Amino acid sequence: RPHAWRSVVVAATALLFFYSLAVLPLAVALALSFTSPIFIALFAAAILGERPGRSILVALVLGFAGVLVVLWSELTPAAGEEANALGLAAAIGAAITYALSMVVLKSRAARDPLPTIVLLQNSFAGLLLAPLGIWQWTAPAGGEILVFLGIGMLGTAGHLCMAWAYGRADASRLGVFEYTAFVWA
Repeated sequence: RPHAWRSVVVAATALLFFYSLAVLPLAVALALSFTSPIFIALFAAAILGERPGRSILVALVLGFAGVLVVLWSELTPAAGEEANALGLAAAIGAAITYALSMVVLKSRAARDPLPTIVLLQNSFAGLLLAPLGIWQWTAPAGGEILVFLGIGMLGTAGHLCMAWAYGRADASRLGVFEYTAFVWA
């Protein structure tokens, strides 16, 4: 049951995030996703009883300041333009649901084998999202299948690594590493 519930949260994260990517400038959607470490720390404190140390709090404040710097001009629309409130809400919603899924991952990683966590999360989320996928289906070309297999292998390896890390460290401490995505992006 906890894996099914987490899969619902993961599916909601994907839907909200991809919607925000479709309606917002890429920089805005990604910058708003960087609020997730703050929500991870809040949920970890509320659900898991974690108390982040001073260095984690400093990193979160600096990260949030960076998000504000990136977004400042994007969130104040020019004269005659309107901010996309639904897109902004979707991006923040994705950050919140992502944070919640990471905290639930932390609680499950201490109890369940890593392959079980990754298999069930992806299987349940896949079943939830399959109707949307079928509705939008187009057959992939031969080369695309190889790309999809590569993405699947890298994604599975990433999920296994993330589950392993969350099983061994505080969620609020790991959440700060989300900010390294600035470097990878």
